[in-house]
Amino acid sequence: MGAVPTDPRQTQRTAAVISAAMITSVVMYGVVVNLFRITAPGPFEGFVRLPEVFTVRVALWGVTAIVLAGIPLVRRALLTRRPGEDPRAGAARLATAAVVTNALAEIPALLGFILVVLNGLYLDFYVLAGLSVLEMLMYFPRSDAWEEWLKQRP
Repeated sequence: MGAVPTDPRQTQRTAAVISAAMITSVVMYGVVVNLFRITAPGPFEGFVRLPEVFTVRVALWGVTAIVLAGIPLVRRALLTRRPGEDPRAGAARLATAAVVTNALAEIPALLGFILVVLNGLYLDFYVLAGLSVLEMLMYFPRSDAWEEWLKQRP
């Protein structure tokens, strides 16, 4: 993320902009998926058409479940306080947690995109992208939550 601003509010705003950009990237996956649908001659059924797509589909949904279940654990590890930590270091920790959380939350949308590219599984993409966006919104860096976290003692 580069140098951490001295003002925790500025760090929160920067994390919010990054989070919004990552949500926008999921929306852009949807735009590309719909371009496949619109521009393909006939129904788009993927570039590969795997005969064993069910196995791949189950595996990717399993990865999604693991990633979504792991996000709270990763956040807890990243947000573990250190004794005597100043607000700037705490804000940097919050910013790191926000970016890592969003990166992990984007994985289901990416896996859904892969399912569309392989076999044209649109519904899987829409559900997985929806889960990604919901997860990103759930952990979106909000200033009131950051202020409360920064005020708490280790």
